[in-house]
Amino acid sequence: MNQERHKVVQRHVEAQVRKLESERRVSQLKHAVEYRQKMKAWMAANNEKKQRKKTAVIPHLILDASLPRRRTRSTEAAEGGEGGEEDGDDSSSSLAVVPSMVASTLATRASFRSHNSLVLDPVEEELKRHYLNVWSEEEKLVFVEKLVDFSLLPESKGMRKNFHRISEHLPNKTTRDCVQFYYLNKKTKLFKVLNPKP
Repeated sequence: MNQERHKVVQRHVEAQVRKLESERRVSQLKHAVEYRQKMKAWMAANNEKKQRKKTAVIPHLILDASLPRRRTRSTEAAEGGEGGEEDGDDSSSSLAVVPSMVASTLATRASFRSHNSLVLDPVEEELKRHYLNVWSEEEKLVFVEKLVDFSLLPESKGMRKNFHRISEHLPNKTTRDCVQFYYLNKKTKLFKVLNPKP
């Protein structure tokens, strides 16, 4: 029966996957074409900007002949003195303005969203958690009995409240379960009888 249902569902799932894959390819092609068009426009605008920069005369950079000129290596080289060579190329003209990236709706739609730790109703989850690991009366007695046995050992052996050893005597409980049970119930009557205060 499950195999028959699987065959029926498998066709629909495969069709859906093929459809999504083709939509993804079409979207990628559309974005690639759009990127190429914007890149060509940017390159053309950048070339025009470089041409304008080379031919433009900026008024505040024109030197007034009446003002004294500052001595630099390039002015010394131009006057025939020792100094560096003037290459005449403005270093700022080689800087490029990067166009904004094309953000696709596909990239935002296909992003990974983890719902692993999503808790819709924490109160309900906490109530359910108590029913997942229920301690029977027998398990509680074994736990208390082993806790007393280990607490009678000398402190130097480091065996007091050894929850790992206690969990070995409880087949369905882990060390974590034993620690949680102890700290959630240490103020209850069960433990107060063991450690009466004078």
